[in-house]
Amino acid sequence: MNTESLTLAWGAYLAGALGLMIVWWHMTAAVKRDWLRPLLRVFMAALLLCPYSIGEDYTQMAPAILMVLMETIFEGGEAFNRVGPTLLGVVGAALVVTVVCQLIWRQRRRKAEQDRQLQQAHDSLVKEAHTQP
Repeated sequence: MNTESLTLAWGAYLAGALGLMIVWWHMTAAVKRDWLRPLLRVFMAALLLCPYSIGEDYTQMAPAILMVLMETIFEGGEAFNRVGPTLLGVVGAALVVTVVCQLIWRQRRRKAEQDRQLQQAHDSLVKEAHTQP
């Protein structure tokens, strides 16, 4: 496969993946849990965008999800063992990073809210002290 057709194939795949992500984004907007929505979105992005080598002695890459589907359909369930662990590892790592980022973001948001409340209390005390004779 030449470089031009490979680039065209990846371009078409990424355009389709972008379309799927837009649909998925709108579908997950209805999820009520604030912590679950980003996890579902990252899960789908990692699943769709993870590349994998098409085989030994080849430098070309293909979407891992397509590799898993094609090998499982045409070679049977044991073929999942070649690409599956890598795909699951990438998805798992993406989910772990998302959870850690969410925890850090929530902690910073709590601290900012506490700082805001502390500043309001301080301002209130200063104002009260200035109004008393």
